[in-house]
Amino acid sequence: MSAGQHDLILCLDLASIVGWALWTVDGHLYASGFWEIDDGEHEGDRWASFRTQLSKFVRKYVDRLCGIAFERPILYGLTGRDWKSARVLFGQAAVLEMEAARWQLPTAMVPPSEIKKLVTGNGNAPKAEVTKAIEIQTGPLLLKRGGKTKTERARADKARSDEADARGVGMVVLVKYSMSALKERRFVEAGCVA
Repeated sequence: MSAGQHDLILCLDLASIVGWALWTVDGHLYASGFWEIDDGEHEGDRWASFRTQLSKFVRKYVDRLCGIAFERPILYGLTGRDWKSARVLFGQAAVLEMEAARWQLPTAMVPPSEIKKLVTGNGNAPKAEVTKAIEIQTGPLLLKRGGKTKTERARADKARSDEADARGVGMVVLVKYSMSALKERRFVEAGCVA
């Protein structure tokens, strides 16, 4: 593939563990995995860590990327832990859009319910069901299930579901939007709206 042939879509599931997937515009999963974001000592450190990881990743594939799609952050109850989660997700979304603008890459947000509906037929499917369905449809995830401790098992399950969700973002984008629009970096004209 020569430089400038925009044939990859970077798909992200934003969280403290960021799931990522690269899909070709013709519908093949190129690669996937996850990044762990360092919370650091100060409130802004997690966004700086996310920006660093994202920039390294985009720099590596910039000549091939036609855009970045991500799972749309959702506001649930804004109390305690939910407020912190919402703050992290919307902060990451802002950093992502800022970096995408810097690299002149279009962005698209995919509602979680669209991923769930596409892979399970139910827009309210539980996370474990969605992860399993995506793994069945796209192949094994990077981490295997398990771990020695409860904490290790929880971390592995979180990383697996975040990677699966990033794959699901790509599945939705590929179903909804034309290949020519994606190759030409025209997400908005294709129907993807950030």
